[in-house]
Amino acid sequence: MAEPKALPHRDGNEEVYATWTTGKVGMTGTSYNGTLPIAAATTGVQGLEAIIPIAPNTSYYHYYRSNGLVRSPGGYLGEDIDVLYDFIHSGDESKRAYSNRTIRDNDMRNGMDRLTGDYNDFWASRDYLNQMENMTAALLMSHGFNDWNVMPRAQ
Repeated sequence: MAEPKALPHRDGNEEVYATWTTGKVGMTGTSYNGTLPIAAATTGVQGLEAIIPIAPNTSYYHYYRSNGLVRSPGGYLGEDIDVLYDFIHSGDESKRAYSNRTIRDNDMRNGMDRLTGDYNDFWASRDYLNQMENMTAALLMSHGFNDWNVMPRAQ
């Protein structure tokens, strides 16, 4: 295996050599931090060998809906996916207004379908179980009944 490469800055092209790693990594986390390993693994990223998500969210539709009704997972009455966007969006601040207008105020507002609550293409594209074809990492997942935020659900 070739020595892993790394970049010192996300927008740079100068390579540094990551001598501290073999390039084979794992990820773990609980609740939202357990969702991140699943999201990463579904991209098929090279070197991600194993993930251990604990009480992860695997479907944003089921995270925000219960039988089609908004269920307010974070405890905010009427909370929907645009609230999560506002909480976690990051990146280049010069692009923020465009992202807010295009993603949150257009794609999300139109796609989340608060009128019917139906599962649609918008929600299907945010369902990690629909994106497993690229996943090559070994998976050990556990869940419990104590996290009302990311409740287990049979598919």
